[in-house]
Amino acid sequence: MYRPPVEKIRRLALLGVVLMTLLVAASYGLRRWRAEEARRNLPATVGTDVQQQAEKFTFSRTQEGQTLFTLEASRTTERAGRTTVAPSSIGSQRLVVADNVS
Repeated sequence: MYRPPVEKIRRLALLGVVLMTLLVAASYGLRRWRAEEARRNLPATVGTDVQQQAEKFTFSRTQEGQTLFTLEASRTTERAGRTTVAPSSIGSQRLVVADNVS
């Protein structure tokens, strides 16, 4: 019966230990990177005075059946009785004024 030399078995065992160490280190590094990415992508914390938030807000003023103006915003925040329109980026608000008001 053939028995491999001891040196060959030692090399294979060492190679196995090195590969397992690399695998564990890579797994740890990947999980740490994903946790850091998730932490970076968390939304901003909501203040204690915030009562309600809304996405895609529209407000129109009409007089005698005609629309005077329409305000559109991407986000609004209501804080303790007062509502603020907070743009999340430049150009996220739009105001349309009617031109044929008599």
